[in-house]
Amino acid sequence: MASAEPIDNRLFILILQHPREKKEALATAAATRALLHRAELVVGLSWPNLARALGRSVDGVVVLDGTWKEAKTLWWRNPWLLKLHRLVLNPPRKSRYGRVRREPRREALSTIEAVGLLMKHLDGGPETEARLLGALDRLLAGDDPSDQPAERVSR
Repeated sequence: MASAEPIDNRLFILILQHPREKKEALATAAATRALLHRAELVVGLSWPNLARALGRSVDGVVVLDGTWKEAKTLWWRNPWLLKLHRLVLNPPRKSRYGRVRREPRREALSTIEAVGLLMKHLDGGPETEARLLGALDRLLAGDDPSDQPAERVSR
């Protein structure tokens, strides 16, 4: 996927990934990061504020990556997230990812699906969503995502 031309998005996406999620074979955060020109992936559990999570000031969207339990852990360990505006997605269809990983609710999406839906409405339209979903389809078909660029690890 690293060989694909990155999507020239205007909206910056910061993906905060729970450390356990990084070990999942079908984790989608790295693929999402690889496909977006303006995105960063940071692995960790807690940061004192948004700027420290990234290492600089940022204006964009924060996405939590992990199982529902792991995402809740990130949410509760980072109280500064409560100060951000919250965006709730209402997906029109069930997750494609649900075929391989159990989802607790119908509206649960993988990170790449959630970012695709977000980008469809805020930056890039249906073409951006289609490219991200196409990458998910390739990942689910067994393509090797190991050539992804490295993410920042934060402790």
